[in-house]
Amino acid sequence: MSTKNSRLPETISNPLFCAPEMFIEETFDQKADIWSVGIIAFIMLTLTLPFDTKRREKLIEAIKRCTPTKDSFRKYDMAEEIIDFLSLCLQHDKNLRPTARELLDHKWMNVMVREYTV
Repeated sequence: MSTKNSRLPETISNPLFCAPEMFIEETFDQKADIWSVGIIAFIMLTLTLPFDTKRREKLIEAIKRCTPTKDSFRKYDMAEEIIDFLSLCLQHDKNLRPTARELLDHKWMNVMVREYTV
């Protein structure tokens, strides 16, 4: 987990999971982890990568410019709760991203717990 006001290391093995602020700002906080949760959930749910590039420089530029909307997720035929979850996690503005606690209270998480609890 990121600590408050961490600095980006000189080398990152895979920028795919890095939040935009990690490339734009000097420091980042726990909200960068929420972005990573969104990327991982997106990959697991769609079986596709969110950015169509293998070149590191182009990937970083795509992440810096990324501004996903709920409509951008609708082409994957997902439930509205999932679309809402992803759009919250992948807010370009880190101040608009939820906390981990808020994500755990999200409607989609509650549906998952109800459906998969024995």
